[in-house]
Amino acid sequence: MAFHGFSDNISLSLPLFDPGKKSNQQQQAQRLPSIRTLLQGTDNLPNYCFTSGIEKNLSSADVAPAGERVASSYHIAEGATDTIPFVSSRTPNSASTSQPESEHPKPSLENTHSLRASCLDRMRQRWSSQAIGTTVLDLTHIWQGVAQAYLDNTPIGLERADWLMQLAFNIASPEVYVGLKRLLTHLRDPLHALTSPFPRNAAGVYQAGQLHLARKGSSQPGLALSYYFFYHLLQELREQGWPNPVDHIINEINGQIPNNLSSHEVKKTIQIWQRRAWWCWKLIHPVNDPNIVCFLPQGSNHFGHGEKTIYFNHYPHLKKAEYEVIQQILRQIRPTIMHNVPRDFYEIFLYHQAPRWKFQLEDWSDEEIRAQPLDSMKFADAFRVVEV
Repeated sequence: MAFHGFSDNISLSLPLFDPGKKSNQQQQAQRLPSIRTLLQGTDNLPNYCFTSGIEKNLSSADVAPAGERVASSYHIAEGATDTIPFVSSRTPNSASTSQPESEHPKPSLENTHSLRASCLDRMRQRWSSQAIGTTVLDLTHIWQGVAQAYLDNTPIGLERADWLMQLAFNIASPEVYVGLKRLLTHLRDPLHALTSPFPRNAAGVYQAGQLHLARKGSSQPGLALSYYFFYHLLQELREQGWPNPVDHIINEINGQIPNNLSSHEVKKTIQIWQRRAWWCWKLIHPVNDPNIVCFLPQGSNHFGHGEKTIYFNHYPHLKKAEYEVIQQILRQIRPTIMHNVPRDFYEIFLYHQAPRWKFQLEDWSDEEIRAQPLDSMKFADAFRVVEV
């Protein structure tokens, strides 16, 4: 769904991601092992983890042609370079590198330091039997592989690896769907409806962003999407050769909002917002869909009440390398996570307005939703329109 409302035929289609381009970080990481490598040898993984079903979500430069893959043995063809950039090149199955072994000693999975044995057992149990759709997966080798990766010259370790994987698998969890249902109910309540809907343009996003700022605790996805809107727009304008893209946006906003705004304040706000959008891009990138921002947990944990509660604001504060773990899990293990979500679903959060139509999700009970596994086929019908 495009962002509308700009003059001069400015195209604002989402997402801002050119799969033909690679960052320096990606180029430098090509020789390193990946979650795709860790997936090899797993007998019970669904076929979509290894066949062309996932490759439409990857850069064409990052994967070998589908014909080069041997599905029966889960062979990863030469040239497949979808990697974790911070994984040490010293892995149990990797060839020797020029890097001194003493500089980065291989971490021992048995050396758990302060982790209690019961805590470690709980982590191992969690990843040894994880239901994804109709398949039960053993992901302990991925958990252990992530633990052996290096972050700032220090192994991530089993505890942090467990936490990063929890963050990845809590996105679009059943509890998140329960929250979405409640949000739609809230927005349909006349007491909470906007007296004047925001226009679908830069001025409307700017106004909506101010509302989200005032309600930061309850409007975090909308605020993050406001950030991303201007991040995306500035990139689009720069690519189209606009010499002063920020000034152009300011003129658009001032021309559409009745009250006189300080150009200096608008400029300052836009610059701050676009800088804060970086983490959104890191999540949007692997699924090519801004809707994923709406599917982050806001005070729940799919793995039970005994685990740490996961909030929306846990995601913006990850380090660059840690996003790569989440990216690869979404790409390799949950590639269809956003496939049945309407392309413009994020506008509900961005503009703080419920759609005129009703979704199937709104007729389901909380218990019915919570009974589903991650990526349940039932969720494919969640946003089917049942009433207009």
